[in-house]
This record gives sequence, C-alpha cells and structure tokens, in this order.
Amino acid sequence: ELTIVAQGDINISGSIYMAGDLKLRANASSGELNGGPLAAGAGNGSVNLFLMPSSFYKTAQPATPFPLEIKAKNVIIGGKDSVTGEVYGVKNLSLDASATMDALQTFAQPGKSQRSDVIIESTGTLEAYLLGDLTMKAGLSRATTSGSGQVLKNTAIAAMVGNDITIRGVRDASGINNTNISLFGGDAASDARAGGGAIASSDAFMVAKNTKSIDIGGTLLLRGGK
Repeated sequence: ELTIVAQGDINISGSIYMAGDLKLRANASSGELNGGPLAAGAGNGSVNLFLMPSSFYKTAQPATPFPLEIKAKNVIIGGKDSVTGEVYGVKNLSLDASATMDALQTFAQPGKSQRSDVIIESTGTLEAYLLGDLTMKAGLSRATTSGSGQVLKNTAIAAMVGNDITIRGVRDASGINNTNISLFGGDAASDARAGGGAIASSDAFMVAKNTKSIDIGGTLLLRGGK
C-alpha cells in the first residue's frame, strides 16, 4: 500500500504502478500529515500527473511518447472515513499527456507500436472525491508498418477502468457541487502503406465491471480524439 499526503498539491511527472492499494490525499489537514484523522483541508490542493515535453530533456530525448497511467488494486483520490462515510475532496485531479504534442517529439521506429494513453485503472474499487474538476488529456501517437505480416496497435485513449467506480463532487461552503469531468482522447494515426496492418484509436471512455456511481453538479464530457 502507498499513501501520499500533502496539504497542497501532489505533483508527479510520470506513471504509478502498484500491486496493492494507492491513496492520494492532497488538500489534507495539518493533522493528517502526522497520522491524524481525516479532516477538511484549505481547499487548494490538487493531484496532478503529467508528462514533460521533449524539449525538457537536454541530452537524450525520449525515443517515443509513452503512456501516463495510474494502475493499482484499489485507488482512492481524496479521502473517505471508514466509520462515518464522510468524504474529503482534493481540489482537482488531472492526468495530462499533452506534452507529447511537442514539435520536437519523436515517434516509434517503423514496425513498432506506440501508446500515448492516459488511464486510471483499478482491479478493485476506484474512488475520486473532488472539490473541483477531473480532467484527463491523452497525447500524440504514431505507428508505421515496415512490411507485411505485422499488425501494429497505436493508441491515444483517455480511460477510467475498475470493478466499481465512484466519482463524487464534494459540496463547497455554499453547499454547491461544481465538479466537472472531462476526458479527452488524443491524436493517434497509423500508416500501413508498407504492408501489414495498423490500428489507431483515440477513444475516451469509462468502464466499470460491476457498478459506476457519478455525482457531479457540472458537466460530464467524454470526447474522442482524432
């Protein structure tokens, strides 16, 4: 199990892969930092996962874009009291792979598949409690075949996947739930002129095997890319 607690933002450049449970508790109270019980924070701490643009790397740029993902057994963004059921939200949750749109970004060599997805995936429960918005932006992905007999898969999808998914907007001081959810597919293209086959996908979706509960006061937008 991994728990990250911060009064302000939790900023992570890259993905998180866990066999166990993951808890990301931004916007925590000062008492929580010392192991105290859940309590309302100041309202200004978000969870942000992002990729850096190619221009960030001074010596060796990434050969290709790569996915931005959270994968764990159970995922909790924010906090929920196991006794009272009261929830405590982070300000915003953002997964942003749009840095792969950088003009200097290179692509996979011919014959290689490529992914520039943004995915939150749980094999158990996926819970997100938010004072603000949930935003996921996939990146840019290209794949080119190098001959017959091969099938390449090229994706820039934005997705939330779990057995049970709960997303809840937490009411602000005035009693209003203003949370918005926006998932944006990226830019995926394939070239099979050299032979073989190539599949490109830039979908945006939410899939729950058992249950899905969404309680937000704003908009829900799932927009595929190109």
